[in-house]
Amino acid sequence: MTVLTLDQVSVEVRGQQILHDISAEIPDRALAGVAGSSGSGKTTLLRVIAGLQEPTSGRVYFDGTDVTTTETAERDLGMAFQDPALIPTRRVERNVAFPLEIRRQTAEEIRHRVSAEARAFHIEHLLERKSDELSAGEAHLVQIARTLVRVPRALLLDEPLAALDEPLKVAMRRELAFLQEGYGVTTVIASNEPADFIAMCTHLLVLHEGQLVESGDPSDLRDRPGSLAAAEATGDLTVVTARVVEEMGVRLLDAAGSDGSRLRFAVSSPAFADRVGETVLVGMRPWAGRLDAGGSQRARVIRVVPWPRPQVMCMVAGNAVMLEMSPDGPEPVRDSIVGFAVDSPLVFDATSQRAID
Repeated sequence: MTVLTLDQVSVEVRGQQILHDISAEIPDRALAGVAGSSGSGKTTLLRVIAGLQEPTSGRVYFDGTDVTTTETAERDLGMAFQDPALIPTRRVERNVAFPLEIRRQTAEEIRHRVSAEARAFHIEHLLERKSDELSAGEAHLVQIARTLVRVPRALLLDEPLAALDEPLKVAMRRELAFLQEGYGVTTVIASNEPADFIAMCTHLLVLHEGQLVESGDPSDLRDRPGSLAAAEATGDLTVVTARVVEEMGVRLLDAAGSDGSRLRFAVSSPAFADRVGETVLVGMRPWAGRLDAGGSQRARVIRVVPWPRPQVMCMVAGNAVMLEMSPDGPEPVRDSIVGFAVDSPLVFDATSQRAID
């Protein structure tokens, strides 16, 4: 449908720099995510694409055409932001139909399209309700259905699933990915939830303090992040501060707690040759650590977490860490010291927060 291009886009508001020289291209028909912590500039970036926020500098292009100063109404976008803006005097059916009505579609076409969207979003039972009779989650679903009903040139979604409960989020991730693939609408989703990106997105932009720190395939950024910001944006991460030490010619990362817990493992990369004595950050994914009686690491047990899968919350050098637990294994005792193993830990420079390979 549309290639969205940002060329050195910056936004300054009342002397505060919100975005810093953002340059990125969102491919045609992509379902792209924008990740980052609160205040990183995600919503501002969507507003710039939408024409709701004029950049202080830089340009925005749709299919190579400069739309930086083009009015929002002329960009042919579908938008759904955090607070659903439904028309209170209309039932859900006519809220969804509104974009078609203003384009003077026939009554038959409107009925067909609204019915199709209602089935796709599983909101058939809501069509006769007024907007003030909807829950927050239901209002978000109606808003997204309304944005897609006319198949816009591009679709912008800001925290589209935030108000939904977890089972509905899982279902809607599947539905949104399926619908976006079917419509072929270039879509940009801003979210704080890593599961949104892994389950739906084909492309991901990671913002940190208004800067684009990384972009690429969401799974690649999760498994091989180039920065701490990308690692945190793509999945749960526990960060342990460790020191680079050398013993008998072997370089090790070492973090010890006063409670007897310890993270200590050898590193062979030449990148650590000049870092002996330095502090680094070791990132551990929940699925990367597991209880192992013969493991060389040590953790103090806090409690067992049986759902959604058997895990143990532990302390390691003053940091809470989730470790996988065998369903058939004995339940560890609170405050006991247990062995564990960790696979493929991520290591970052403590100052630059860039990955150390």
